[in-house]
Amino acid sequence: MNAAVRSAVRVGISEGHKMFAVSDGFEGFRKGQIREIKWADVGGWTGQGGSLLGTKRTLPAKHIDKIAEQMRKYNINALLVIGGFEAFLGIMELLAARGTYDELCVPMVMVPATVSNNVPGSDLSIGADTALNAITDVSEAGGLGYQQQQQLKAAVTFTIVQGIFADEIQSQLRISHESERLRNRFHIQVQIG
Repeated sequence: MNAAVRSAVRVGISEGHKMFAVSDGFEGFRKGQIREIKWADVGGWTGQGGSLLGTKRTLPAKHIDKIAEQMRKYNINALLVIGGFEAFLGIMELLAARGTYDELCVPMVMVPATVSNNVPGSDLSIGADTALNAITDVSEAGGLGYQQQQQLKAAVTFTIVQGIFADEIQSQLRISHESERLRNRFHIQVQIG
């Protein structure tokens, strides 16, 4: 996620935009945990895993008025959200509120970033491939033989698939209610997987 933030910040600045960073997801957005982020602020972020901005799995629906207020206050005219399934649902909630809040009538883009790899409409997310590559690098550096490396990769892949499957079940249970609500609101069909 950090490399994606770094890239977005530097491309945005290169194109002449003022870039802002929001800490702790939609919760931080509503609380005003927003700061301008400069070129040098993201130096060294590429090699660091996780999210230096912090993450939360909260959704914005209950506080969309506060998020719209922050967008107005900081004159935010586009939104890039980097995250997983909850980030996807969050953007859907913001889109649904466009009729009420003009501040939300801006371009919104999501970069899928989750080890679970469960963001609808995407084939691969930041995190899923990175986790497998990191484990592969560790196994190769650890002096394991080829067969042991292959066994480790298979075990890790199986573990990731199990995690994805467990997350998918949880997501399916949660999305059954959410997708129906969103389908009714947007008159679209949301496909999972």
